[in-house]
Amino acid sequence: EDLSHDFHVFYTHNTILDPENPKLSNARLNLSLGVQIVIKKGLGILGVKAPDRM
Repeated sequence: EDLSHDFHVFYTHNTILDPENPKLSNARLNLSLGVQIVIKKGLGILGVKAPDRM
């Protein structure tokens, strides 16, 4: 499987921002940002421009 699929499954089954659990929210937000960076860089290597927003 690939990163985008795995992240989609994660995102579908988890709340990223949970006001009742700021540490978990921070960890999940950082994970999301890390995945964004990896996908954007991977697309850049392939010569594909990543959308700014989805």
